[in-house]
Amino acid sequence: MVIAKGSASELEYFLLLSKDLKYLNEKDYDALFDIVNQVKRSLYNLINKIK
Repeated sequence: MVIAKGSASELEYFLLLSKDLKYLNEKDYDALFDIVNQVKRSLYNLINKIK
């Protein structure tokens, strides 16, 4: 589970990098960032339930 959280954080970084390098526009970045944050929240909740 910890690896999954790390991977989600890494994806968050790559989204930001893609936006900064102009591969993503602001609208697409915001939509993808929201999805990644939703997944991270779900992982956090799952990890807490398992503990």
